Amino acid sequence: LPDGSTDLLMPVRLADDASAALLQPGQRIRLFSSLPDGGSDIVVKEVTIARLVDKGEGISAESGQLVSVILSSGDAARIAEFAGMPISFAILPD
Repeated sequence: LPDGSTDLLMPVRLADDASAALLQPGQRIRLFSSLPDGGSDIVVKEVTIARLVDKGEGISAESGQLVSVILSSGDAARIAEFAGMPISFAILPD
């Protein structure tokens, strides 16, 4: 991150490995989660992909693609509310 930035880097595990193959560093995405009682919710409207974490580098052998995203501290707190729930994404246009 640039000097003086208030943004954070945060790991996020995306539910679908195959779809995550479409991602590249620098892309902006919107994060969604399925809710336990049905339906879905927007987790965060916009984050930027910093890095795709290779499977061998991951902290565990869980399924799903681990990515590092650049986001505000408020958005990091929002993602933490969805810990353990499946996270999906939409790629935002440039």
